[in-house]
Amino acid sequence: MLLNADVSKIASMIEADPSMADKIGVTSSLQQKTGGVHSGAWLYAITSQAKEPTLAWEFITLILSEERCRARMELVSMVPPIDSLRAEYIALNPIVNEAQLENLTFSTAWPKASCSSVLESALHLAYDEIVYDVSTPEEALANAEQEVEKNR
Repeated sequence: MLLNADVSKIASMIEADPSMADKIGVTSSLQQKTGGVHSGAWLYAITSQAKEPTLAWEFITLILSEERCRARMELVSMVPPIDSLRAEYIALNPIVNEAQLENLTFSTAWPKASCSSVLESALHLAYDEIVYDVSTPEEALANAEQEVEKNR
């Protein structure tokens, strides 16, 4: 069992071994709960001090155009920021992409905190210990807890 916030890894696993498609379950975060597995979004803005506000607006318009969003969606599986591409995005990988969109719709992002990198590092270490049979899951969890306490 794995909580995996990186849906591209799941998509890669299924692509590498199509028989995995029916063996991997994907779900979105709990509805309306803070702590969804996504941690933010890009924001494009033009400040009052911008030297070239018209050029900045042209850039924002270009990168958010349907054509550019579709290209990023198809090439790197990026969630499209425009709703008109929703159905196409889901069709690319129905199981994973629908869950990803549900997660973004129903949960409230859990912003990165100063301790996030320590927690993520400990979780990756625990995962590696389990996968490479270095520790039992119980031992890996205990090691991760110690790592977090040590680096707080």
